[in-house]
Formats: sequence, structure tokens, C-alpha cells
Amino acid sequence: MHIKALFSVALLAASIAFGQSTDIDSIRKAAEQGDSSAQFKLGHAYDFGDGVAKDHDQAIVWYQKAAAQGDAAAQGMIGFCYEIGYGLPQDFVQAAALFKKSAEQGAALSEAWLGYSYAQGKGLPQNYALAASWSRKAADQGDSLGQAVLGQLYSSGLGVPRDYVEAYFWMNLALAGDLARIIHEV
Repeated sequence: MHIKALFSVALLAASIAFGQSTDIDSIRKAAEQGDSSAQFKLGHAYDFGDGVAKDHDQAIVWYQKAAAQGDAAAQGMIGFCYEIGYGLPQDFVQAAALFKKSAEQGAALSEAWLGYSYAQGKGLPQNYALAASWSRKAADQGDSLGQAVLGQLYSSGLGVPRDYVEAYFWMNLALAGDLARIIHEV
């Protein structure tokens, strides 16, 4: 899968999860008082222009504040920014480290990205067994990227025994999840 397409899916998922109308003044006040959840929400508002002018630099600032406090969603978003060099210098090592912190808290999308990073050897040593393990955790939570990566691993027999039935199952599940999300948004 192409990295920019995967990032777009990640941003779409984040915007669906956090895209509800917000009271930006209340969020800003809580963010300025150190509430990590509010800091993430304010970063998201700036990233997507939800109640404020779109400003990716400000989004990064607020995501980083939340990530520094251990907010899993913010760690994942900063990881994505490092992964593709969006507002931050491209740095696969930083991306993988942030995906790991977030994934260890159970964030499905970060588990999927960590699995992808292990499969590609981006930012950490290539390890197909760990790629399969992290991808399965994400896939079991319904994450389409995790399902797709796991399907590819089964198809190739990397980190798991080659099994075309499992590959077909996981790839179709990934496609069905993405299709359902796209149809829901239309």
C-alpha cells in the first residue's frame, strides 16, 4: 500500500472519531490548563479547521503537548507526521518509537502502523513475527490497515505460515471496513 494513501485513511479515521462539533473556547481553556485530551482535540481542530482556521503548525504544537503527557492518540498523530514528513522532518525512527508508545496503550491504528513499520523495517529492524503480532492486535480491533498488513503477511508467509485462505479473509475484511467507512461518509 502506498504510504500517503495509508496516511489519508488514518486521518479520515481520526476525523470521523473526533469530527463532532466542538466548543472550541472550552477546549482551548482546558488545553491551556494542561488537559491532554483537550490538547489533542485542539490539535485536531487546527489540523482539520474545525471551529478554527486550519493551521497545521498549531496542530503539531498541541499534538506534541498531549503526546508528551502520554496521550496515545496524539502520539500516533505525531508518529504519522514523522512517518511522512508532514510538518515535521521525516524520521522513521521517531515515528516507530511513537507508534510503539501509542500501541502499547492499545491504540489500534498505532498497532497497525507499528506492524507496518516492522514489516517494512522502517525505523526499527525488520521483524515479520512482530509485524504479524502487532498487525493482528490491530486487526482484531477492526482496524483496516492492520487487517490489510496481516493479509499481506499471510499471503507471503512472512512471520506467519503462508495461508491463502487467511490472507483472503483479512484482505477482504480490510476492504469491507474501508468500503463501509466510505459509504457511511457519503
